[in-house]
Amino acid sequence: MQRVYSLIDKLKDLSKPGNKLTAIEVDLMLDYTRVIYADLLEIRGKVDAPTPVSNKPPATQQQAPPTPTTPHSPPQPPRSVPQEKEEPSASDNLFSIPRIPDVEQSDIRSSIGINDKYLYISELFQNDKAAYDQVIKKLNSFSSYQDATTWLSKDVAPAHGWNDDMEAVQSFYELLNSFFSSK
Repeated sequence: MQRVYSLIDKLKDLSKPGNKLTAIEVDLMLDYTRVIYADLLEIRGKVDAPTPVSNKPPATQQQAPPTPTTPHSPPQPPRSVPQEKEEPSASDNLFSIPRIPDVEQSDIRSSIGINDKYLYISELFQNDKAAYDQVIKKLNSFSSYQDATTWLSKDVAPAHGWNDDMEAVQSFYELLNSFFSSK
């Protein structure tokens, strides 16, 4: 629980009034939020939480009013009344886990952790986030690892001074290999 409090303090520091946030700071805040969320889910799993009680009365079967008949018409069969769908209340979902939308698996960004993102931006793109974003966007258009690495070595590496001995370059290529092999 101490980590949750620590991360909340970091979020407070980043979100002070008058502080103009950068994209990196927003990404950092999102990462802190994800960690807090995961920690709280783990803590909740350890707590013996009671099951939620619904305040709604049980649905009752409604009967259709009898169909009037006239002396000259045959009796009509009873009409069924459509049942109203019950909307779940907030208390019904009190202890349910909210569904997180699936991340688009065709976007390489889903494979890059926050720390790696900052590493790549600083070491491979000389802190040029726009260049990083353009390269990632282009990499998403490739269908194979071979095509992506051919383009990188021909167009991107020379432009940004990448050396195959650089740890960040090796890490980036490993990430690409993993991404395209799981595609």
